[in-house]
Amino acid sequence: MKNARYRRVLSPPGGFTLVELLLALVITSISISAVAGIFYTSLRAYRRTSDDMRLSFESGFLADTLGRDLRGVAIVDMEEMPCFRGDSARVEFMTRASAPGEGRWPLRRVTYEFEKEPEAATGTLSANVQPYAGDVPLQPGSSRHVVLKRISDLRFRYYTNNRWQEEWTGEGLPQAVEIVATIAVEDSRMTRTLNVAVDLPCFVVTGR
Repeated sequence: MKNARYRRVLSPPGGFTLVELLLALVITSISISAVAGIFYTSLRAYRRTSDDMRLSFESGFLADTLGRDLRGVAIVDMEEMPCFRGDSARVEFMTRASAPGEGRWPLRRVTYEFEKEPEAATGTLSANVQPYAGDVPLQPGSSRHVVLKRISDLRFRYYTNNRWQEEWTGEGLPQAVEIVATIAVEDSRMTRTLNVAVDLPCFVVTGR
């Protein structure tokens, strides 16, 4: 009988001790931190890969869009305006190229213009398009659409006589047009710079 009472006195009470609870809490915290770290690293890698793919697509789209129209440039005898003119933020010309989904026009007068507010981190490249038949416009005004947003910087340069210049106001066409654009994702955490020179046709004559 005495032995039975002795065993009951020495038996541990039910539940966990404070040391056991603290140890379990520490182990749980370490496990959660490790899982959260792996999740955050995976999410950051996914976002970086997604941003890189998006920038790669948009820079390719910009190069293809501008390159297509510039390679189709046409010289047209028009008294009211030159067939080609441009500065560092704007270029205007006649082209025989047709944009996907626009249908086939004999000619288009295209104006690409980069606009950015002074306090803004990025700006927008827009295009004004007006169809022509020779030197006769087929509609009274031009239609405007956004080509690409989130452009940190964009500039055009024009090559002739073995040198690049910031503006083209002369007769005829430059030999090439350089496009330098810096494209950003939404919060500008990642950017990509496009630098491409498009060779223009030597001479294209389009009559009425």
